[in-house]
Amino acid sequence: MICTDSFHGAVFSILFEKPFIVYERKGKVSMYSRINTLLNKFNLNTRRAENISWDVDFFNVDFSYARKVLKNEREKSINYLRDALNLEEKS
Repeated sequence: MICTDSFHGAVFSILFEKPFIVYERKGKVSMYSRINTLLNKFNLNTRRAENISWDVDFFNVDFSYARKVLKNEREKSINYLRDALNLEEKS
C-alpha cells in the first residue's frame, strides 16, 4: 500500500498498479490540483484519502480503466513523436 501526498507517488502507483491512497499535502506548496487531474483522468478518485471507505477492502484497486487510458496516452505520445520526427511506422 502506497500512502503519498506526491504527484509522482500517485503516478508510479498507477503505472505499477499498486494500491495507493493520496493525501492532500499540508503546509508547503500543494500539488493537489495536478493529483486531482491525474485521478480524474484515470477514474481513480476513490483513492483520495477523503474518499476512502474504510469498511471495504481498500487494498483492491480496479486498474482496468486506467490500463486503457494509459495505453491510449502512450499511443498518442508515440504518434506525436513519430510525426514530429517525420518517422514512418514500421510494419
